[in-house]
Amino acid sequence: MDMRDKIAQIVSSGAKWRDKGEFVLADAIIAALPDKIAPLEWQPIATAKKDRTGILVYDEDNEWQAKAWWDGDAWVCPHAVLSPTHWMPCLPDPRPDKD
Repeated sequence: MDMRDKIAQIVSSGAKWRDKGEFVLADAIIAALPDKIAPLEWQPIATAKKDRTGILVYDEDNEWQAKAWWDGDAWVCPHAVLSPTHWMPCLPDPRPDKD
């Protein structure tokens, strides 16, 4: 279920917009959002999550970037030897059938 479906489900659930001064509907939608939406700017590689999620990495010394992931021991990219210095999240796949 994507974020649009989650929000539609909350809205159609009949949650009240306001109840006793509380913004019930808005609070439910905010609660459905990810805890932290990662900024789309380069971050130091030391701050990257090492959970096998694909990220965009940048090697400052060699001036290249590639999609990579942490395999438990090192950053992996099928087409390069990696010494990344920075990272940022990959953008979502534009195809509607992919998450």
